[in-house]
Amino acid sequence: MHKVHEIVCMSTSLNILRYYQAFPKKGTELNPGIGFYLKFILMCLLASVLLIGSVLHLNNTIRTGVVAFTVMETIEHIILRLDHVKYLLGKALKEENRHIRRKLFNFAVNYHIRVLQ
Repeated sequence: MHKVHEIVCMSTSLNILRYYQAFPKKGTELNPGIGFYLKFILMCLLASVLLIGSVLHLNNTIRTGVVAFTVMETIEHIILRLDHVKYLLGKALKEENRHIRRKLFNFAVNYHIRVLQ
C-alpha cells in the first residue's frame, strides 16, 4: 500500500495566508463570501499603490545615490593619487645621487601638478 504524504509546505503556507486573511477559511474555499473579495481587492489596491510609490521613490534615490557614489569614488581616487605623490617625493628626497634625485623630484612635482589639474 502506498502511504499518503501530506505536503507540509502547502498546509503551512495556507495557514499563514489564512491567519492574515489572504486566503479563505477552511471549508469556504469555493464560496468565501463578499467580505473576502472586498478584502482581497483592497489588499491588491494597497499593494499596487505601495509598488508604484516605491518604484518612483527608488528612481529618485538611485539617481542621487549614483551621484553621491561617483563623488565619493572621485575623492578616493584623488586621495590615493596624492598619497602616491607623497611616496614619490619621499623616494626622490632619499636618493643619494644628485642627478637621479633631481629627475625623480621633477617627475613627482609634475605628477602632483597633473593630479591637481
